[in-house]
Amino acid sequence: MNRGEIVWIDGWSHRRALAMALAKATRRTGARAEITLTNEAELLHRLRHAPLKELRRASPEALRLARSADVCLELGGPHDGGSFAALPGERLSAYLQAEERIEATWRGGEGRGAYLQLGLDTAPRAARYGYSLQRWRRQLVRGVGVPPETLEQLGSELFQQLSRAPGAALRSAEKSVLRLSFEAGSSRLDAGRIDPAAMGRGQRYAYLPAGLLSVRTKPAGTEGRLSLSGPFILGGAWAYGIVLEVRRGRVASARIEEGRAAARSVLQTLAARRERASILHLGINPQLRPMGYFGDRAAEGTLTITFGDDRLFGGTYASPVALDLCTSACSLELGPGPEEESGRLVIRRRA
Repeated sequence: MNRGEIVWIDGWSHRRALAMALAKATRRTGARAEITLTNEAELLHRLRHAPLKELRRASPEALRLARSADVCLELGGPHDGGSFAALPGERLSAYLQAEERIEATWRGGEGRGAYLQLGLDTAPRAARYGYSLQRWRRQLVRGVGVPPETLEQLGSELFQQLSRAPGAALRSAEKSVLRLSFEAGSSRLDAGRIDPAAMGRGQRYAYLPAGLLSVRTKPAGTEGRLSLSGPFILGGAWAYGIVLEVRRGRVASARIEEGRAAARSVLQTLAARRERASILHLGINPQLRPMGYFGDRAAEGTLTITFGDDRLFGGTYASPVALDLCTSACSLELGPGPEEESGRLVIRRRA
């Protein structure tokens, strides 16, 4: 931060102490801090009851800061993101339209910033979803501690294969096959490095070292069926037995064998909007192991496919809907294209 700059600190009211500490540190540099904090309970009440027209209206204060701030520090993380995922898709979509307007205003400037992912994993959340918070934190620390150079070395061969491969076959334990065609030169290795040039262009997000290889799919280049037993968390609740039919890159149908109404609503919205399969991610971090749902994305041997909005991963496809299906129960074979029946096995399904 430089003297005279405006630093926008945006977060949740339960992170007030951290926001104030950041503001104090900001002022020591000669920069000016502006703080906006959102009360989680009040926002949930508004999302449930406010008219849709009001939900689509962007905050004037946020728009002002998006235009004037030089730096943005986002303190991400409600106490339990599942509370928001359980809301009706129509209301969430209206709210996200306002957020996208703020985002577009920010990206249109010359600002830089970072997204600090905080608070999503708490003891009550761990108890609700049945995983060990202590184990998750220990694993996260180990995973973050892997040097970026090591991750780059581990991922270099696979990175080259993905960069050259026009397509792949994703095979699940449930005997389904989803064939994908990749956009040439769209592979990206996230080894914890932040691109200063991207930050200067207004890239709002920065990540801890992860160990994640990502490749974008062609808009009409995904065909087949993806069947996964799970479990997954959709709409703030456990869901099992997800089956997606994809035609010409778009979700033609989606169903779930077991899950609450909110989980079914997520899949119904995905199919109703005919959302596209946008990005395939491969985990390579040797210090991370699958634990169910949390912390899996960068775990070695894990595959994640994103349907819908992919901008958090360097993509350009914007949508009010995003679904990430993260699994270690699939194999990936690289081949000449979607029509190829076999290819080089690069990720082996876990037993």
